[in-house]
Amino acid sequence: MTLWERAQLAITLLAIDPQRLGGLVVRARAGAAQAEMLAAVQSLDIPKVKLQHHMTVEVLNGDIDLTASLAGRQLVTRKSIFDCAPSLLVLPMAERSAPQFSARICQALEAGLGHSLIALDEGVEEGDGLPAALTDRLAFHVTLDDLALQDLSSIAFPSSLNDSRAAVRDVILPADLMTQAVTLAASLGISSLRAPLLVGYAAQAHAALHDRYQVTEEDLKAAVMLVYPHR
Repeated sequence: MTLWERAQLAITLLAIDPQRLGGLVVRARAGAAQAEMLAAVQSLDIPKVKLQHHMTVEVLNGDIDLTASLAGRQLVTRKSIFDCAPSLLVLPMAERSAPQFSARICQALEAGLGHSLIALDEGVEEGDGLPAALTDRLAFHVTLDDLALQDLSSIAFPSSLNDSRAAVRDVILPADLMTQAVTLAASLGISSLRAPLLVGYAAQAHAALHDRYQVTEEDLKAAVMLVYPHR
């Protein structure tokens, strides 16, 4: 499987079960690869919310609408940007995220609101990147900087996407396969407790994508390939 095929699979699995998989980090400078990924994101039938680093605390957390409160003589509040229908949060230049900003996104992902995140990491230096607390919550990470134009192709989601979404939570995950995922994480030195859980969710999404009602070794291998390497 090529790097671009992995990226296609990652965003397809995320489209099937965005809430449990959390999101995707796309490490790529502005260019054709990033543009193709963004085009795929925009084509998804999921509401999108674009985040900006300059967003104020009031926008992120909500606050009191003083003018409306005085006019109506009762407390009126503005909602947080996260108080909306389950959405795909899109964060450009994610490597510039301040710790407090990243922490607020983590809270939104953990709040059970159904949000997931596409983090566009355009960092150049090796040390650049998102805070570990945020990336730990996102199942997938793809690096696309080394891809040439001829390596790319348009991403088309399967017509059965809605069927896969409806079935994914009912896909059976055998205990022995989950044990394999946990054992492998430990042998690789992955200390995150979320990582094996994300592998399980990704394996279920992969099985649902292929119209299977139980996770197989093939599904587990695909999930491990996408979730563990960057950890």
